[in-house]
Amino acid sequence: MQLKVGDDDGYGHKISKILGQSGPVCVYITEDDQLRWNYGKQDDPLPDKYRPTMNAFDAHMHDIQAIPNGDRKRSLYMLLGKLLFDGLTSEKPGAPALRFRKLENKVRVELDKVIAHAASVSTRNLPKLFDIAIICALHDPELDAVLRIGTWSSLNFEEGDPQTYHSATWATNRDKQLRVVAAAPNHMGPVAAAALAAKVIWRFRPRIVCMVGIAAGSKSDDQEFGDILVPDHTFDYGSGKTSSENGTLRILHNPNPLQTNSKLLGRLKEWKRRGSELDEIKRSFGGTTPKSSLQIHIGPLFSSPTVMSTSEPIKEVMGHWRKLVGVEMEAHAVHRAANDTIDPPPIYLCMKSVCDFADRKDDVWQRYAAFTSATLLHKFVVEEWATIAEEVSG
Repeated sequence: MQLKVGDDDGYGHKISKILGQSGPVCVYITEDDQLRWNYGKQDDPLPDKYRPTMNAFDAHMHDIQAIPNGDRKRSLYMLLGKLLFDGLTSEKPGAPALRFRKLENKVRVELDKVIAHAASVSTRNLPKLFDIAIICALHDPELDAVLRIGTWSSLNFEEGDPQTYHSATWATNRDKQLRVVAAAPNHMGPVAAAALAAKVIWRFRPRIVCMVGIAAGSKSDDQEFGDILVPDHTFDYGSGKTSSENGTLRILHNPNPLQTNSKLLGRLKEWKRRGSELDEIKRSFGGTTPKSSLQIHIGPLFSSPTVMSTSEPIKEVMGHWRKLVGVEMEAHAVHRAANDTIDPPPIYLCMKSVCDFADRKDDVWQRYAAFTSATLLHKFVVEEWATIAEEVSG
């Protein structure tokens, strides 16, 4: 059935302009200035060969929606619609990145204008350019593990910025396309991680900031290499006051703990209980794994300003935080950046996997640990996105 201007599209929208129509495909603009498309009848599935084209379309659609209404936005919708029509009617869909490259450059110019305007307007009203931001402390193996999930491209965001950003689209279990940006700082340590996190939050306006990677476990008798540590609180072991008493230096700690979103923790506790996703993650790793089953451990995680090669600080902290799950360097700094950079702040979620214990350093399990944390994050956000979006909008 051929659609015409003025027709109802079958979904309650009146067609104002048809950008392309052939066979089962129709791409059109509705009277509310929205770009829409039909493929066959309402229940007809889209052939798999067109799925990459649709993923590219959804990603660009997400970008254009962040641009203020006006002639430029309408012209970008028109160009996107025509590219979609070409892609869905081609016998050889080809690489969607090539098909959409001209549009991508034009959209990026408009988005850069949105970001450039950020300093002069309320952050509360700025659009969310990305759904998820992932911060890793290390390029290898942490960021490498993230970049193996899906298809990524480099973002050349701004001249003079020494940072490399990577972007991808992840599909939820309801086929919603999530825009993801990921990066690792050019230097090690909490200061570099916090600076990067603040920059990513300010520029890309993510709904949730995630940190994945490796950490030292706190309990070698209860934890195994690759187990994922999810902090219900992060705190700064280096925060406090140094004093001298009878010639002995003492540190009076002031940890300033920050809490993780309780609803997300509730969902992760359910994942921990059922364990099926964890079994699947372990099986999918292409290398040696521990004999025991993969586990999630939820509890306080402390960040140290230095690498620890002794378990003494952990024993000290566990005197006050008996459920401590581990130690690393950057999680609290990134958590603080997520809380303090913009208002309202994005949600923060951290998953760090055990690669060693403070008194037993070994690089053998780093890649497996980086893999388990990155893979769990991906599985969790695409399945639980409705919960995450509800918390952001709330």
